[in-house]
Amino acid sequence: MLSCSLQCPYLCSEHFFITNNYINLFMKRNLLLTTLLAVGVSASAQLVDVPVQTGSYGNDWESLSDWECPEWFKDAKFGIWAHWGVQCQAEAGDWYARFMYYENNGQHDYHVSHFGDPSVFGLKDLCNA
Repeated sequence: MLSCSLQCPYLCSEHFFITNNYINLFMKRNLLLTTLLAVGVSASAQLVDVPVQTGSYGNDWESLSDWECPEWFKDAKFGIWAHWGVQCQAEAGDWYARFMYYENNGQHDYHVSHFGDPSVFGLKDLCNA
């Protein structure tokens, strides 16, 4: 057992520092083990072959043309936030409204090729398109 001139069991500053280092190492070890366990469980869960049922819709807009809004949804009394807006018009990402103004950017290049220069046909114009 370590002791100092005061004969204290871990109460002096020297021993407190040593004890704190052991606690920190213990916490770091536990954090590392927990992280490794979480990654291992996540990786093993991804190996499970779960069949995914296919629906009646494809990955194109035409397959959605037959969709009709259900009556219960039209009279719904709860809110659903859907991210439909200007970025859906161009189908080029969530930050489209911002990055369409940044030159040498994929979303800017897309906007210029499909709608023209953003200084002429910008966000406000795209909202009404």
